Amino acid sequence: MKSNNLNKTIEKLIVKLDEINKRIDSSINFKRAHLGSTSGNIELEQLNTFKISKPTDWKKYQELFQRYLPNTFHYISKKYSNNLTESEFRLLLILKCNRCHFSIAEQLGICKESARVSIYRLRQKLNLKSNAQLFKILDEIEEPTQANFLQTSDF
Repeated sequence: MKSNNLNKTIEKLIVKLDEINKRIDSSINFKRAHLGSTSGNIELEQLNTFKISKPTDWKKYQELFQRYLPNTFHYISKKYSNNLTESEFRLLLILKCNRCHFSIAEQLGICKESARVSIYRLRQKLNLKSNAQLFKILDEIEEPTQANFLQTSDF
């Protein structure tokens, strides 16, 4: 009897681990497709590993983000900064480059559950029903060409 319950529990854990691995693979594939491979892309690697624990760290992260994705930073600032708190805005910028809440938690120096809850609350504030909708919005924010950038109606 106990062995049967243990086997069922193990099977459930295996299924959950498979789901987590698929999400991680999806995140890695997204980064490679939209932002380039992290090997050889020093700026992206810096953005994804930069620890933000103090206000000065946040300022440095913004500067790095602006250097790497200047138009994206400007677009996100114009579109969302008035509606979001500073921490929500920070999370939105980080999500643009890094989809894994485990990595985000490490980057912000918070627990994984806090990162997950923060993403959920950000999604709610933006009236989005799923992470997929949030990521779709982020995916649509691209580093436009100068001509496209000047034609955007949000500026």
